[in-house]
This record gives sequence, C-alpha cells and structure tokens, in this order.
Amino acid sequence: AADRESVARVLRKNPALQHAAVLLGTIAVLFIVLWLSSIIPDILAGTVPADVAAMGLLVNPVHVLDLAFLLPGMLATAYLVRRDGPTGCLMAVPMLVFAITMGLGIVAMNLLSIPAGLPYSVPALIMVTLIIVLCTVQVYRCLAGTGETGDSSS
Repeated sequence: AADRESVARVLRKNPALQHAAVLLGTIAVLFIVLWLSSIIPDILAGTVPADVAAMGLLVNPVHVLDLAFLLPGMLATAYLVRRDGPTGCLMAVPMLVFAITMGLGIVAMNLLSIPAGLPYSVPALIMVTLIIVLCTVQVYRCLAGTGETGDSSS
C-alpha cells in the first residue's frame, strides 16, 4: 500500500541512494561468488559438501535461500535504483536493514560459538562486521534529511 512514487520522489533527492545501490550490488556479487566457489567444485566432483553431509541435509539451506531470494533481490534492487525505478528506491533501505540484521545474527552466532568450543571464523566475523557498519552508515545517509524540516515551535 506504499505510494512508491512519493517515497521515490523523496529518496531520489539524496545521492546516497546511488551509493546504497553500489553497496547492495557489491555485497550480492561477492556472496554469489563465495557461495558458487564452494558449491561448483563439489558439483563437478559429484560429491556432497562436507558441511552439508555433516548436517545430514541434501543442500545447504543458507546457500539455497541466499542464491534463490536474497542475493537476486539485492541485485534487482541495485539495478532498479540505478535505473531510477520507484520500487528500487522503496526497497533499498529495507534491503540494507535486512543485511544489518542478518549480519548481527551471524556475528552473534559466531561469538556464542567461541565459549561453546564450536568452530568460528575470525575473517568471517571481520567481513560481516564491515558489512554491518557499511550498511548502517548507508541507511543513515539514505534517510538523513528525508523528513520534513521546520521549526515545531512556530
């Protein structure tokens, strides 16, 4: 029920929206490459990935959800923002917020793994934390100045 044109009209005025599109596109491409680089060798070898076999599953659900929904959604949003589409303008900030919340979950999971003696990855923690910070800054930059300004005492 959102008026896409009204939202787009407000957000288009902010050049940070274009930076958000670049960030979303970059995150999507990097994760697509990361996931496919771990999937394709096993497919070519005809083997089940070790992490998937350890979970007792046929596929990694994270890969499936990311490659089927999240990453194409990020790419589509980035493309639509670059083309000045109202849907892209409307979806850019929610996609960034989703990346932040997903990243916070990943960081929390890794940090809770340390005292439990479970495996964790310091490089992954650093990269996900960087994504959280970059997305948070972009959300702020996209929304800064989009509200009505005026003196409430008048």
